[in-house]
Amino acid sequence: MERQRARLKQILKGGRLPKLAVFDLDYTIWAFWNDCTAGPPYRKESDLTIVDRSGEVLHMYPESRMILEEFRNENIKVGFASRSPVPKWTRNVVETFGLLPLVDNLCEIYPGSKEPHFKSLHKKTGIPFDEMIFFDDEMRNLVDVSKLGVTCQYCPRGLSVDEVEKCLEAYRKKKKPL
Repeated sequence: MERQRARLKQILKGGRLPKLAVFDLDYTIWAFWNDCTAGPPYRKESDLTIVDRSGEVLHMYPESRMILEEFRNENIKVGFASRSPVPKWTRNVVETFGLLPLVDNLCEIYPGSKEPHFKSLHKKTGIPFDEMIFFDDEMRNLVDVSKLGVTCQYCPRGLSVDEVEKCLEAYRKKKKPL
């Protein structure tokens, strides 16, 4: 993981950075659909695993926490946008994994299109859509959000340094040099 962290730091130093990085949760940050679990209470096993009330072990993608931390280290605000039909459960998973301190209350977790999620994030932060990037495993969400001017990255196998690199390359191509 330290090799991937060093690679990510190099990628982040490679050019202009967005002001806000937003992440879907189910199958982007973690490898499960939260509404398909037995639900809370959740218990933390490690930085990357929690257990639901039935005893099922639920995993976060290996590079997710490190990516969130490194974005924060570069003074990029971090937020979550989830269309979860069980928002309380989802927020509880975020809390159990210990991710809430990384997002400064920028958690938009409720059913429906992601467009209202991003409009709310814009209102809370004042950050223009073209200064945001977004990672999601569902193409329809990316289509909706990209119409706002957000640079989006499809993550069909979850969040990884490779996906961050692709997204930042696309973001930097859209932006003029400083």
